[in-house]
Amino acid sequence: MVDNTNPVSDIASSVGRTVRRYRGERGWSLEALVARANVSKSVLISIEQGKSNPNLATLVRLAEAFGLPVTALVQEDVEPRVKLIGPERAVQLWTGKMGGSGVLVAGADPPSGLELWHFELFPGENHRSEAHAAGTKEVIYVTSGS
Repeated sequence: MVDNTNPVSDIASSVGRTVRRYRGERGWSLEALVARANVSKSVLISIEQGKSNPNLATLVRLAEAFGLPVTALVQEDVEPRVKLIGPERAVQLWTGKMGGSGVLVAGADPPSGLELWHFELFPGENHRSEAHAAGTKEVIYVTSGS
């Protein structure tokens, strides 16, 4: 629970949520972030739980581990990180030889680099693309066919 009467508590809670989110987006364990940021596990747990107000040196080490500016850790997002593309703005970005299609449905800026596509492939078609950035995970959900 956030103590709305204490701005330091609000900042600590915000930093904790942000650190937890960035760690989760990268699929890092607590131990992985501890090693990358050179902070103790107990300090990291306390930060993620919003129980600790980290000093500037700790914020700098965490930001460097994530490859982000310190401001990214202390500012709450004001707009959604994932941007949905409405059907009226959707653009078909791939067309297959047999009439298949690829439409970008949603996306998010780095570091998550999320893209959600709707592909329709007809028999005999395939889609190839350049390799994604290191650490990118692809998930395919087939609604029909094989």
